Amino acid sequence: MAAPAAAQSQTSQSMQTQPPLKAVPQSPVSPAAQARERERISTLLEINLLLIKEGVELQTQGKAGQIAAPAQDVKPEGEKQQATKEYLE
Repeated sequence: MAAPAAAQSQTSQSMQTQPPLKAVPQSPVSPAAQARERERISTLLEINLLLIKEGVELQTQGKAGQIAAPAQDVKPEGEKQQATKEYLE
């Protein structure tokens, strides 16, 4: 029985002596790639703004419908759901 205890102590010791993992530095990004990324984000934000404005305009005209919480299925008082046999067992 001494052998398993010795194996466990060796395993725990080897785990404790490992150096902590170091963060891998990200590769440098070229100035041209940074400019493209900024332009892409700028374009996406512009499109988003236009869509929001269009949605607000449609709402003020009464064409967009109402924003409301999703309706939940409400059953009348007499139609309560019965427990299944599997649940009761």
